[in-house]
Amino acid sequence: MLMRFRVANHASLLDEQELSLVATDEHKDIAVTEVASAGVQVLPALAILGANASGKSNVLKALAYMRRAVLESHARWLPDGGTSRMPFLLAAAGRTSPSAFSVDIAVDGVHYEYGFEVDDQQVREEWLRSFPEGRPRRLFERSVAEDGGSRYEYGPSFRGRKRLIEDVVRPNSLYLSAGAGNNHEVLGRIHRWFHRGLRVALDANFAARIQETRRLWDESDVHRDRLRGLLQFADLGITDLSVTEEEWDDERVRQVRSAMRVLVPEIPKGEPFEVKPAPRIGFVHAAEGGPLTLDLADESNGTRTWAGLLGPVIGALQDGSLLVVDELDARLHPHLAARLVALFQDPERNANGAQLLFNTHDATLLAPQSEANLHRDQVYLAAKNPRTGATELTALVDFRVRDGVENLEKRYLAGRYGALPFFDEELLAGIGAKRGVDEAGKATRHEEAEREYA
Repeated sequence: MLMRFRVANHASLLDEQELSLVATDEHKDIAVTEVASAGVQVLPALAILGANASGKSNVLKALAYMRRAVLESHARWLPDGGTSRMPFLLAAAGRTSPSAFSVDIAVDGVHYEYGFEVDDQQVREEWLRSFPEGRPRRLFERSVAEDGGSRYEYGPSFRGRKRLIEDVVRPNSLYLSAGAGNNHEVLGRIHRWFHRGLRVALDANFAARIQETRRLWDESDVHRDRLRGLLQFADLGITDLSVTEEEWDDERVRQVRSAMRVLVPEIPKGEPFEVKPAPRIGFVHAAEGGPLTLDLADESNGTRTWAGLLGPVIGALQDGSLLVVDELDARLHPHLAARLVALFQDPERNANGAQLLFNTHDATLLAPQSEANLHRDQVYLAAKNPRTGATELTALVDFRVRDGVENLEKRYLAGRYGALPFFDEELLAGIGAKRGVDEAGKATRHEEAEREYA
């Protein structure tokens, strides 16, 4: 369970910005979860609103980068491949300063803080602390030694094969990742949170999300019923899901194996390995003459968007994990987006403490009558600093909003909280035609256009 996320110097984020899912108010109508070791109530959903190019997506992508570093730095990053970070490029400070990422999470009821700092080439700092009784307890800390290598310090409660892990950690890989890969119990617990406890839905991983839907379909009848329910609930004209297996001929198998050996050099040479196409997912529609199955590629963008969320949503609700969704409102009807948020807000349907973190342009989610039922401590606003161009996050509670009294949608659209686009009408001068334009000039331009395209 995520309580807080902090990031500095990533993409459009320069100075440290924080998202907090810790409730500041008492809530009896949404699925808050108590973390006793931290003494807090944690929110089931959090929204980020802001104008285009305000950096909303970069906040979520920063969390996705942190997840990728934890899961891949030890096993998949090349020894001389650097850290693939994306620093703030509009100022010299961003290009030369480290990028920092940290989370406060609850795992098995225990509050942990984990974080790291990286430059272009290596990990400069890394740390893990626990708070078993509300007080910080150092587990390990990593820093850069005078010789350019890494120096480690450990707390008395951190046991295991520490030196062995040190020996296999590269400058550009995380100690957490190496430790989890060598079966360290505590590090494996934190690693599993990033693997199973954090799901990310970005455009770039649409195919993987569709395959999660397929995996759930194959897993059990219970999941099949849930997938059907979400499909039919969305009123897309779809009655069922269809999963079909494809077959490749011997030549296609040979080509794929050859390509895989190039892409994954770790595959032992000479050893055969199985390759087969991913099952095809289709959608069953009620049609004249009987059910008709359409491929995913033939469906509307809205249907594809909803289909890409089915597996992650059901998986998050089942596991009690965090689902991060970039542009929740993209290609979804506002009512459907609101009902998706409501699914996580509902204490009965979200009994395992799942969380939804998303960004959106849809201000109707803030409306008093919206089924999303978002409270003032569940909203952050993203805006660009006009001087530096850097993204800054502001919690809606900082505006002294009266929860349940003020119309958040109306006040946001009226500009009371900022984070709205500014349109300079003078920049439109001379663009388009205005009433009263010279008719002779219009005719001349028409004749020129006819000659150009004749």
